[in-house]
Amino acid sequence: MKKLKGFTLIELIIVIAVIAVIAAMLVPSMIGYVVRSKLSTANANAKLVYNASDHYCVECMSKGCTVDNSVVAFSMKWINNTPDTVVFDGAHIGEAVRSAVGSAGQNAGIFSVKIDDNLPERSAWARNTSDHFIGTFPILTTEPSDDVMSDLQM
Repeated sequence: MKKLKGFTLIELIIVIAVIAVIAAMLVPSMIGYVVRSKLSTANANAKLVYNASDHYCVECMSKGCTVDNSVVAFSMKWINNTPDTVVFDGAHIGEAVRSAVGSAGQNAGIFSVKIDDNLPERSAWARNTSDHFIGTFPILTTEPSDDVMSDLQM
């Protein structure tokens, strides 16, 4: 009689069980990496918004204009798929930021900037109004948020 080569059913079950145990240990840590990555991206985008608004404020001050002390919130999606023309008069900070760091894509995001004494005080960025990963700058976000709009309105 010929001897059959191959694995027994018990050997296969043991291998599958070992793979399942390893997967059970890795999945939670991988989810943590994804959350930290999304928050890091959102914080980096908020920093870009902050830097672009700071540049706009400095340019306005050098031209003798003042920037309104307020919170402005805008979409970062370019209108007509082209960057905005920037007017340094103190009233167009949203257009300036969108022109500097926005894009024509659907996932450009939304942002807000709090201006105080002609300089940005803080900024926030999210992919959309239902996103839980809201980046902020200069104080960085460390946890996902459930209240996107209040975080963006600062």
